[in-house]
Amino acid sequence: MVAVIAEECAVCEAMAPIVAELATEFRGRAVIGTLDEERNRALLHQYMDFPMHPTFLFFKGGEAVDRVAGSTSREDLAKRLNALIEQ
Repeated sequence: MVAVIAEECAVCEAMAPIVAELATEFRGRAVIGTLDEERNRALLHQYMDFPMHPTFLFFKGGEAVDRVAGSTSREDLAKRLNALIEQ
């Protein structure tokens, strides 16, 4: 899972601890990280038509398979990660 963030995004700041918790919880089963939208615009245009912060991109086998834009719950992110792991 890649959390697409922006520096001036209050929601991104609020979600950061959740992303960190999930990275620890899913260590060894999923790769979880963040990507600054402003520094990686060219790369992100492959996956996003327009930026919305935060956006959570889910990958399986190198392909983007799911996306959540905006604030969401820890439970929702964990559920999506578990579903991908179980596939």
